Amino acid sequence: MERAFSCKQCGDCCKGRGGIWTTKKEIETISCYLNITPEVFIKRYCEAKNGHYYIKEKEIEGQAVCIFLKKNGDCAIHPCKPLPCRLWPFWKAILKSEIDWRIAMNVCPGINPKVSFAQFVKEGEIYRQRILGNQVDERKHL
Repeated sequence: MERAFSCKQCGDCCKGRGGIWTTKKEIETISCYLNITPEVFIKRYCEAKNGHYYIKEKEIEGQAVCIFLKKNGDCAIHPCKPLPCRLWPFWKAILKSEIDWRIAMNVCPGINPKVSFAQFVKEGEIYRQRILGNQVDERKHL
């Protein structure tokens, strides 16, 4: 059976203005990975919005991209990236809406257009369970 999603590591999901907000635990984990303090991490790599810390963006060729997206398309914090990044493209909104799934498919070459929406949802639910387990995240929209 073909997989509904297979990451191509193209970095397309890291492009655009976004909303990757991080939890305190993620800030601590990423800071440790980068060998800096959480305070330094927040100052260098985050911006405060809506009561949360969001990962900053930078401009590359006139396009906003995640500050951790390297020129070769790799993620500088891949081993400890925030939950929204780890869950892509299996976000709740995409799993609940065939329209959102089709939109995501247009921007993510890793989403297999040959499989059905039902198959995508099934694979997504299994993936989410593996990543989240019984963990409850404060970002309820994910």
